[in-house]
Amino acid sequence: MKKILVVLGILSILFGTCAFSNSIVNIANGIISTFSEVEKEFMPDYANISISIETTDKNSLKASEENKIISQKVMEAIKSKLALKVGEKISTVNFIVYPNYSNNGKNNIVSYTCRNIILVKLKDLEKTGAIIDLAINNGATKINNVTFDVENDQNMCNNMLPEAINNTRTRAGIIAKSLNVQISGVSKVSSSCYVQNSSNVITYANARKATSVDMSSGNNYETASSNTSIEPKPIKVRASVNVDYKIK
Repeated sequence: MKKILVVLGILSILFGTCAFSNSIVNIANGIISTFSEVEKEFMPDYANISISIETTDKNSLKASEENKIISQKVMEAIKSKLALKVGEKISTVNFIVYPNYSNNGKNNIVSYTCRNIILVKLKDLEKTGAIIDLAINNGATKINNVTFDVENDQNMCNNMLPEAINNTRTRAGIIAKSLNVQISGVSKVSSSCYVQNSSNVITYANARKATSVDMSSGNNYETASSNTSIEPKPIKVRASVNVDYKIK
């Protein structure tokens, strides 16, 4: 059969751009090769908060010991707010001690920094800002990032695959009818899933604070402001399929 390349820009408009990201159908050697991608958004059902505790001292052991004290304080404070029975948890994901060198060209060690990175998994997303402030107020050096995700992303993708396959079947049927040929079967099918998790990157070293003034004494008191505002973004899940239909 003569090789034909059909561009389906019009069909992409008809069926919706959210369903198709590729508007090319290749017809060659008795095959109509079609591609469809379905994308949907889901609200996340858990958050991961990456927290750093860093301490520096001329003595590596002292830097490590100080870090241990602060880390324990941070972890105990956070753990008391977690619903462990529903899967919320806190864990250490990285611990390192490294030397700091002078800038005078002599490459001398001037101090040591100890860094402990802990990860908090939250199911109650409304607690995200409060946990961030709690970590900072108890001595955490930095919030590295906050990411949002879904637990069963592959199941979500699998549920979207039939829609993507139906799109390819519809597209192939229109092409076959236009060319006065018939679809006789399927030669090959391939599929893939892509999950774009949502992230809020935060890199600050101190919790926000508001200053209240006692007008009678003239003294200033620093008090923690309302919780840091973190708004989770939708998670994009894409299911794509490529189907080669036989024609006769």
